[in-house]
Amino acid sequence: MNNSKIDKYAIENYTPETYPKLFKQVGLKGLIEIQQHDIDSADLVSKLPECDFVEYVGHSSTKSNYPGQIASFVDCKNGKRFYVVNRLIDK
Repeated sequence: MNNSKIDKYAIENYTPETYPKLFKQVGLKGLIEIQQHDIDSADLVSKLPECDFVEYVGHSSTKSNYPGQIASFVDCKNGKRFYVVNRLIDK
């Protein structure tokens, strides 16, 4: 990803070793899908005028119900947080 409005360390790297509980729930395919959803979410939110710079993106276990619903939260430098559910922004 080469987007100047996204910190290069913002996207979480999901592996079975670093996220064993999540891996047990969703499997390897799920981790890959969640990772891609986080990447897409960061890209979507970085285009919003309300977000100055994407600092961190993570999987929202409270708003997700895999496989039907994947949710990510995106934290911006200016303190705003956005939730992206199935690639749709929820402000």
